[in-house]
Amino acid sequence: PASCEVNATVRGFFQRPGIARIVLLIVVYKSGDAFATGMLRPFLADIGLTLAEVGWLLGTMGFVAGLVGALIGGALVGMIGRRRSLVVFGVLQVVTVAGYALVAQYGCSRVVLGTIFGAEHFAGGMATAALFTAMMDWCRPGANATDYTIQASLVVIATGVAATLSGFSAEALGFAGHFSLAALLAGIAVGLAAL
Repeated sequence: PASCEVNATVRGFFQRPGIARIVLLIVVYKSGDAFATGMLRPFLADIGLTLAEVGWLLGTMGFVAGLVGALIGGALVGMIGRRRSLVVFGVLQVVTVAGYALVAQYGCSRVVLGTIFGAEHFAGGMATAALFTAMMDWCRPGANATDYTIQASLVVIATGVAATLSGFSAEALGFAGHFSLAALLAGIAVGLAAL
């Protein structure tokens, strides 16, 4: 009955031609960013920021920059197109995540750190808007809610796994190596989006 219809709808999403490429892009696109940001709190504490400074960067600046990035990114997606948005905003994500690697390697002032932090969250908001807009396009007529929920769930699972693995990476590679790897992962996502 109803459960059979739901199962058929879910199966139908994964049985579409070309869906493997879409699922791969959905899984990878925000994973590099999540891989990086999963280690931000320990990184900021490690470089000597106070609890209040960490709270301000993560709780205020990060939230506001991400929200503004999502709003501007959402507006730009309609103007420059889905694929171009995924690529351009993805490149911004790569560059800003790489900024963390530079800070970890060479250090910087609080002002520069705040600028990089804000830029990365802004770029992350733009990239999220591009991905979630494209996900609407990848929904089948008549199965929009199910298809969108599946895709959003894939994003949440992938970014959760990436954030969980980030601690192992930072321990093995150090913060500079970890953020460099995160930028590389974000770059792979840009390549997939371009294809």
